[in-house]
Amino acid sequence: MRHVFLAVLVGLTVGCSTKRSDTDEIVVLSAASMTDAVEALADSFEAAYPHWHVVHGVAATSVLARQIEQGVRADVFFSANREWIDHLIGQGRVAGKPVEFLTNRLVIVGPVGAKPLDSLTDLGALGRIALADPEHVPAGVYARSSLECAGLWDTLVDRVLPTLDVRAALMAIRSGAADAAIVYASDVHITESVNVLLVWPQHCAPEIRHVAALLCSTPNEEGAERFMAFSTDDVGAHFWRRFGFEPLVD
Repeated sequence: MRHVFLAVLVGLTVGCSTKRSDTDEIVVLSAASMTDAVEALADSFEAAYPHWHVVHGVAATSVLARQIEQGVRADVFFSANREWIDHLIGQGRVAGKPVEFLTNRLVIVGPVGAKPLDSLTDLGALGRIALADPEHVPAGVYARSSLECAGLWDTLVDRVLPTLDVRAALMAIRSGAADAAIVYASDVHITESVNVLLVWPQHCAPEIRHVAALLCSTPNEEGAERFMAFSTDDVGAHFWRRFGFEPLVD
């Protein structure tokens, strides 16, 4: 498996005019929730196009978006929502038209052996509830808006354990720091150490959209376009489904 790094600033560029095609590296930044699927996609892409090498950085979507805004050198961005993509468009950091290509669902998970919940109101009987930071991380924003929809946010907020990203919320269950966590359905596919306690009810389910975008900071326009197409076509759909995402159908 390739090395996955927590994305940090690795070199500044300015604007779309810096594009060229003289590098064999394609730097892909993805939301933490998409880590495993992107890794599998990258391995398959490199097998099909051995002259290109994918370098993969992960963090919360909001963290990555701020780094891209500051000029981080990157080619492709997989975001967990549309809002941060629109923010980057406003900053002149996105090249071309972004692609909404995946959907997802929220689920409530707990430790192995935990009793399933009958409804969202059963959260009131639990202790700490981990979720990605609801102030800016998409998974947490989705969770907060859905709990507000159900009229439960104000009664639960004092027991919320905010985490850096959705994978950290999952880790809070494994470590015993929380009694439940709100994560994506796709996150459950990467671990057997938690149980799904409740799939989010449809009446308050958020419309989750994962979005892919080419970045103006890319020094490898050709490779970036090829990897993005590979990730969002029928080949890519196979990988995303394998990891619990649901590709959007035109």
